Amino acid sequence: MNSAEIPHSYNNIGICLNHLGYPDSVLFYYQAGLELLKDREDKIKADLLHNTGNIYLEKGDLEIAVNQCQLALGNSTSALGALLVHSTLSQIYFLKRNPVNSIESGLTALAYADLANFWASGGYLFQFKSSLCAVGRYGLFSALYREVERCEGFCFFS
Repeated sequence: MNSAEIPHSYNNIGICLNHLGYPDSVLFYYQAGLELLKDREDKIKADLLHNTGNIYLEKGDLEIAVNQCQLALGNSTSALGALLVHSTLSQIYFLKRNPVNSIESGLTALAYADLANFWASGGYLFQFKSSLCAVGRYGLFSALYREVERCEGFCFFS
């Protein structure tokens, strides 16, 4: 394995540990990957920052989660990456009871969905539905929100 692959490996280990329910161990591996990339901009750096933000979101430390997601946006190299980070920010701001930022991030995520050719890929339905749910909970775009609720009967904020 060459040194460029190590941050990817740390990211993958963190993802696996997260699925197994070890958030503190996850943070160790994400931080180790970030340490290797501290002087570089790289797609994996954006992924590690976003994933770190998600862990802090799960732990309820919303301020650190926002910070990590904003850092991820600064390193994001793709529309899909921006879509995922803005969707997470929409969720965080919703939990912080900040409707303006939640809606803004949710709508930005939806805009990036077009740029990422999201509609053709059919992927990341959870992230898209989370953004729509945040917007819908504040009474905007209620027709879209109802459609998301109908689709699989799922919403992150239910």
